[in-house]
Amino acid sequence: MNQAAATDPGHGLGAVLPDDAGPSDPTALGLIRWVLGRQRGRIALGAAAGIAWMGAIALLPVALGRAIDEAVDGGDGADVAGWCAVLAAVVLAEAIAGVVRHRTAVLLFIRTRWLLERVVTRRVLDPRGGTVGDAGGLLSHAQHDAGAVGGIADLMCRGSGAIVTFVAVGIGMLVTSPTLGLLVLLGLPPCLLALVPLWRPYDRRATEQQATLASATAVAADGLAGLRVVKGLGGERTVRGWFAEASSDVRRAGVSLARIASAWDSVSAVVPGVFLAVVLGVAGRLALDGQIRPGELVTFTGLAVFLAIPLATLAEVGDVWAAGIAGARRIAGVLAEPSAVEDGGSDAPAVGGLVFDGVWAGPLDGFDLVVDAGRPVGLVASTDEERAAIASLAARRRDPDGGVVAVGGTDARRVPLERWRAEVVVDGGHQPWLADDTLATNVALGAPDSDEGRVVDALLAAAADDLLARPDPLGSPVGEGGLSLSGGQRQRVVVARALATRAPVLVLDEPTSALDVATEARLVERLVAARGGRPTLLLTSSPTVLAACAQVAFVAGGRVALRGTHAELLADPVYRAVVLGEAVAP
Repeated sequence: MNQAAATDPGHGLGAVLPDDAGPSDPTALGLIRWVLGRQRGRIALGAAAGIAWMGAIALLPVALGRAIDEAVDGGDGADVAGWCAVLAAVVLAEAIAGVVRHRTAVLLFIRTRWLLERVVTRRVLDPRGGTVGDAGGLLSHAQHDAGAVGGIADLMCRGSGAIVTFVAVGIGMLVTSPTLGLLVLLGLPPCLLALVPLWRPYDRRATEQQATLASATAVAADGLAGLRVVKGLGGERTVRGWFAEASSDVRRAGVSLARIASAWDSVSAVVPGVFLAVVLGVAGRLALDGQIRPGELVTFTGLAVFLAIPLATLAEVGDVWAAGIAGARRIAGVLAEPSAVEDGGSDAPAVGGLVFDGVWAGPLDGFDLVVDAGRPVGLVASTDEERAAIASLAARRRDPDGGVVAVGGTDARRVPLERWRAEVVVDGGHQPWLADDTLATNVALGAPDSDEGRVVDALLAAAADDLLARPDPLGSPVGEGGLSLSGGQRQRVVVARALATRAPVLVLDEPTSALDVATEARLVERLVAARGGRPTLLLTSSPTVLAACAQVAFVAGGRVALRGTHAELLADPVYRAVVLGEAVAP
């Protein structure tokens, strides 16, 4: 990939992330280490602010207690006023530190989520391809899972302050009153250990709940993508049933998670509450016995109440970590998916023909074909799987398991993907995809530097005269998925999009299946002229298109079974059955 940099949305902090950055260890823990490691400075700032914030809160009862002791002991007004001034300074420091801590925690959360959304998006757009999941699942990874990991980054600020201030308060109590200090320091471990039995169930149910949520998101995304088709078929009830079932799974998983979460919340509230009650009871007894002064009682009472903050924060660790590790595990699963192809070295293909030499891949078994300069070569496959495999190999969406795919005499595996896809353009008309944008934008998708003349020439070559006859043809929107166009118009825009690239080698997959015979004949005639003899492969079963090809290859059983002109191959009954739909005699 290029070394272009993307500016971090860090709200003025100006960090920059190079395009090739990513976790070297695609595991849940490795992903968390990577995303937190990129923010060490911000985490240090947040931790310092968190410590200062909780430290200032802890100092409030200390300053108040000293002021009370000075007043009770009959000290002069200056001493009391001095401690009041200290109290005001502590309040100010607590406010400033709190603002810094909160802002840093929010930035940590946003940046963590952004980084993870970015690596998921980059993996999806990786030119090497691979199985990365459905659209709904990826949306869930980029939103819910990334947000769950962001919760861990957010907790870093408060968690550090909770640990440091709890220890500091415990030591302070130990120095002032060994009895209270020992009670606090020895009482904390049982409070935290009380949550341990709930850890694994919580983690397991959080993972299950996120998985069902991703599944429901996928169902919703698929339903919305095909909404018009669904309505046209009257299939709303069926789609609603799918979504109701997926939603029911989410509800069941959510209820299961809520049960363990309520148990977690109950334990994390009751156990610290009992602990604080014991601390307050012991402190009150010591005050009645005269072992601590009135101001110290106020201080210990305030500190005991303060301890609820770090204890509650520490109790969140398990909750946040369980959700975060589950989200990181799912994102890591996407990142760990193997690539379909490997990027090549530095060899660039010379301009030349496309060659398949003894290719074995999926349904193909010893497939051989040469596409040289001249009139287009037609290819008829006996099965859709064979045709799809040939298109995937030409586009380098996969590499052959055996044999060689080459262009200009250079093995595809030695050619950088970016260079290969600039030399060999593959587009399909049997499932035309168009962006919800203008006609010009869609035609220039593969050649963004195209001017208006180039776009018009491509549309004319694709026999899209009717589209050019519209008012403001290039600026008119095509609608979502090209739904404002007919099926034949969408196919011709796809052909125009491919022709606009002026690729040295062009492969078109079923470019005319939705066209009438007259329009099809006109398109083929113009396409041949527009290509100017450059290597062109047409994967089709249309007699009109095949008749315009210099040579036709008929693929059956994973290899080329017949070669010749369309007229010559019509003598074969199996070929006629595929192309003309005739029945094969038993």
